[in-house]
Amino acid sequence: MTYGEEKANIEKKMLFDLSPEAVPPPLIGIAKLASESPLLEAKSRVQYFDIPIRSVLNRSKPNMPFRWTINPYRGCEFGCKYCYARYTHEFMGLEDGADFENKIYAKADMPVILSRELRKI
Repeated sequence: MTYGEEKANIEKKMLFDLSPEAVPPPLIGIAKLASESPLLEAKSRVQYFDIPIRSVLNRSKPNMPFRWTINPYRGCEFGCKYCYARYTHEFMGLEDGADFENKIYAKADMPVILSRELRKI
């Protein structure tokens, strides 16, 4: 039996057997491979913190099509090794590279501070 025939048979079973005690069809193809794949690495628990701030708006570089940017937090769960923002955790005394993705600092009181800054502009 080919992959296509096997898939068609499973789909046909699913259409006609809608009873609650029906056995789900076996996984095939990439779904089966994914279910059998070993875990390579588990991410540790990410911690989130509030950090007080003085400003929200950041001036962008001169050649950009916009004047201002907003970054609501420091750190990032994605943890891209090439990220330009990784060094910002060093200014906070966090020298361990893993801290960038494991300790996320949300900027506190952003709406209030942003309103104040926008009135000035």
